[in-house]
Amino acid sequence: MSVSVEGLRSFMALLSDDDIGLFVSTGGFTKDAQELSRAKERRKVTLVDLERFFDLWVEHYGKLEDAARRKFPLQPIYFLAPPNRFHPNGHPGLRFGWHLRRGTASESGIES
Repeated sequence: MSVSVEGLRSFMALLSDDDIGLFVSTGGFTKDAQELSRAKERRKVTLVDLERFFDLWVEHYGKLEDAARRKFPLQPIYFLAPPNRFHPNGHPGLRFGWHLRRGTASESGIES
C-alpha cells in the first residue's frame, strides 16, 4: 500500500528543522506525498520505493559485507535478448540483470 501524504507528514513531524529523513516504503508513495517531499525546504525527506531500493542495493552490492549480502542475496544473470528499439543498432545482444535468490521475485536491471 502506498504511503499517503498524511503518513509522510507524520514521519516529518518527528524530524527537527535541520534533519534529513529517509523514508523507505515497499508500497511506494502517493503523488501527493511525492510532491510534499520535493516541496519542503526544511526537514527534507528522500523517498525510496521498492524499485529505488533495489537499484541502490545492486549499485552498492559489491561494497557490502557478507552478512548484509546474505540478508538480500543477488545472483547475476546473463542472457541474449532479441532486437529492440533501445539498442543503438537494433541488434540482439548480451544483456545483464540480477535475480533475487530468495522467494519468487526477480528483477532485471537490463544494460546493453
